[in-house]
Amino acid sequence: MDVVEGDVALAALDLLPEVMVIVLCGDYARRGWRRYTSGLIDGPGPVVVETHHPSAQGLVRDGRRAQFSTAIRHAAALANA
Repeated sequence: MDVVEGDVALAALDLLPEVMVIVLCGDYARRGWRRYTSGLIDGPGPVVVETHHPSAQGLVRDGRRAQFSTAIRHAAALANA
């Protein structure tokens, strides 16, 4: 339900023209973005950075902690550009 309610809030992104980057953390966020929200944005919209969920379980395997850190640094660099 949170994802469905979130699309209503994110539909107002056109009211927030300064939003440059959105970070999607985890599969649930990625699926929700694709299903409910990505189609609501007209024009170029913000850059979307996808990464793993930051929970201990989400970051414990296969170098995911480093991948998460890289994604966050990338999002910060985009936001500060």
